[in-house]
Amino acid sequence: MPNILVVEDDENLNRGITFSLKKSGYEVFSAESVKKAKRIASDNHVDVTICDVNLPDGNGLELVRWMRNCQNVYIICLTALDQETDQVMGYEAGADDYMTKPFSLSVLLLKIEAHFRRRKKNPELRKNSFKGYRIYPRRDEGVRKGKRNKPYEE
Repeated sequence: MPNILVVEDDENLNRGITFSLKKSGYEVFSAESVKKAKRIASDNHVDVTICDVNLPDGNGLELVRWMRNCQNVYIICLTALDQETDQVMGYEAGADDYMTKPFSLSVLLLKIEAHFRRRKKNPELRKNSFKGYRIYPRRDEGVRKGKRNKPYEE
């Protein structure tokens, strides 16, 4: 079952998104802060992250950058920031998609389903670990049992 991390400080919105995702058959982790989201992502494999940009303990874009360096995860920014420059900053931080509030829950679910359909057709999109190694493609390195390995050189 795919794992989804919802990072949203609005308790009602977080609960509503989480409920809808669970009802659709996903395993859902929920966080209200950058700190909790990092802890969850460090302890669990996450396939999709839905991330608000304005969070009480930091900027969601910093979390997006951190996650992009740690996991092969599909990231959707979900925020009230609707200016073109905000969207550009979201994509530059590493987001795969950007939705502005208010938003359609049905469209959010369809975007997630489309991601999993693409991933099913291309299994390479799923890999970020292999035989005890965790791969960080953007950093060109891997980690085995907590020990960093130098990038592969020819």
